[in-house]
Amino acid sequence: MVNIGIPKNYTASPSSFSQTPSLKINHEAADDLDSSNGPFEGPEKLLEVWFSPSPHNLYNCSEPTGLKAVPAEIWKTMLDLVNCKILSIVESADVDAYLLSESSMFVWPHKLILKTCGTTTLLCGLPRILEIATLFGGYARSTAPDVHGMEVAAAPYRVFYSRKNFLFPDRQRGPHRSWRDEVNSLDKLFVGGSAYMIGKMNGEHWYLYLTEPYTMLSAPASPASMDSSPPTETKVINFPSSVVTDKGPKVVEGEDETLEVLMTDLDEENAKQFYLDNASAVAEDRWKGSQAESEDVVDVFSNTSSDAGDDLPTKNSKPPEELTTEGHALGTVVSDTSGLSEVYPKSKYPDARIDAYMFTPCGFSANGVVPAPVGQQGTSYFTVHVTPEPVCSYASFETNVPASQTGRQTTEIIENVVDIFKPGRFSVTLFEAKTSNGEIASGDSEQLAEIKALERLTARRNQKMDSIPGYKRVDRIVHDLDGYDLVFRYYERNDWKGGAPRLGNFPLLPLRTKTRGPAYTLPALPSGTDPLEIDPESESYDILDEALSLFRANVFFRNFEIQGPADRHLIYCILFLSHCLATLKPTQDPKSAEKSLINLALEQFSLPGEPGFPLNQAYEGPRDRQDAEMLRGYLSQVRQELVGRLVGRLYEGGSAVPNKFWMSFAKRKFMGKSL
Repeated sequence: MVNIGIPKNYTASPSSFSQTPSLKINHEAADDLDSSNGPFEGPEKLLEVWFSPSPHNLYNCSEPTGLKAVPAEIWKTMLDLVNCKILSIVESADVDAYLLSESSMFVWPHKLILKTCGTTTLLCGLPRILEIATLFGGYARSTAPDVHGMEVAAAPYRVFYSRKNFLFPDRQRGPHRSWRDEVNSLDKLFVGGSAYMIGKMNGEHWYLYLTEPYTMLSAPASPASMDSSPPTETKVINFPSSVVTDKGPKVVEGEDETLEVLMTDLDEENAKQFYLDNASAVAEDRWKGSQAESEDVVDVFSNTSSDAGDDLPTKNSKPPEELTTEGHALGTVVSDTSGLSEVYPKSKYPDARIDAYMFTPCGFSANGVVPAPVGQQGTSYFTVHVTPEPVCSYASFETNVPASQTGRQTTEIIENVVDIFKPGRFSVTLFEAKTSNGEIASGDSEQLAEIKALERLTARRNQKMDSIPGYKRVDRIVHDLDGYDLVFRYYERNDWKGGAPRLGNFPLLPLRTKTRGPAYTLPALPSGTDPLEIDPESESYDILDEALSLFRANVFFRNFEIQGPADRHLIYCILFLSHCLATLKPTQDPKSAEKSLINLALEQFSLPGEPGFPLNQAYEGPRDRQDAEMLRGYLSQVRQELVGRLVGRLYEGGSAVPNKFWMSFAKRKFMGKSL
């Protein structure tokens, strides 16, 4: 066995050699990280800003290395606006990969990719990116748009912004509170943008905003322009196997393809590998295994340091504390044990480098820098981010490693990634530059033959992507626009039972609410809709509407057959409504009734599994304190929202006293139980 411990006095490193990616770690930022603050928004916001079509001939740029010339400290000023930190940097000749506290950033001479999750304010950093490109990246200075605090800007070649539908949209901040706000924010910077929503509005969908080649910055606002510029309309593309053609020129030199796999409802048992405790245990087991073979150790540093052996482990020594606690060390362990390091293996890409981080108490991020195999040019990337908690489980995998380099079909990469995370559902977006009509018209016979071969390969790949083992394809949408082909597919596992995430066996169903909490928020009622007469088929109809609708019939039941998780939610709502009615007086006025019921909703209450909960035989308690706090927050949302809707029914039409038909149920106890 070869010893992998590096003696403290050994100063040379593999990154000292030319063309090998090198790693810089920001220990100060890493020490402050903790991911235990409630449900986390895994789906990322993705921004891609091009300032030139190619890294080889930078357009209108005086700096030979373009954006790569920008120091990390300058990028930090932009990331402060986004609300994330730099954890570490992998530097290479072609691209610098920044691992962030909330996802990743990749910087080439000609473009930047910024991907952030949680409640980050990614678009708040975009004006600063345009400033940095001209002040530090050497790109030509243009008149800045009329955006607060923006003095100078570089006009980008092209801009792409995209994201999946959020799990917890009510938690977003700044311009990310809605897609409309995001589009308005981008329109303030760029002329001629296009916006799309791909998929089902009431299901899995994906948003995209992009600008035309040689993007123009918006002119400073004037009274006339403020009245004459309508907002960009979002085109909805939601019919299966659709093909919408919008021909344009090829926008980049060489290959440009991006594969994104966005996964939800991860298998709970499998997701445990992305918890700190599990990773620490695996790291310690691996250390003990190496100790058992310590007699076979060969010191690879013996030729460079006479006392290197002083730091070699002894048979009875304990593993270094950082091996089982430090985020980067554990990230490396998880990369290996999960199989991520084999998606683009060292045998094929000997110079590839993975920079991974394990968060406390759970969560995982990794950036991969993948130089092309010998004889080929360019450096590509892949990035992975995991939120493993059952209530908000999510994982994403994104790469621009060309399929032609890997020797593997795109379908094989997808199958590999899906097998690592075992999601209940996932979507795939494949975004790649296509050959333009002009290139076909001007190509010689050899070039045309190559184009035809690529088209046949694409057709075969598309067929294979429709069949992922263990999953069924639910949606397929193809969009042909502005020099790119976009393919969106959505899959569900064959045995996936659907439904909302659960804590214990209590489902966290979506709610139509403005009350803050962990619930996924449904759309508000359309203008003019009577909340007392909402259509059950409406996308805004929720479990609370159901409970209020069925309360007066169900409250007479002595027994209730639970046929699924939603029934447990319904039972809780009915019990709480009974509790509310029992609290009110028949002559109580609306104001005092609302006050007393809000106090009731906010008072301390028992959770499933706790001694005071009335139906513990039918409910499982949360598994730990974090889940308990999340469930308490969700039930508090439910209780407060029910109070508001109940008061609306009790005092319908401006009545001064509660409705006597509702109050006639005040003494009824559903199944003989009460909260």
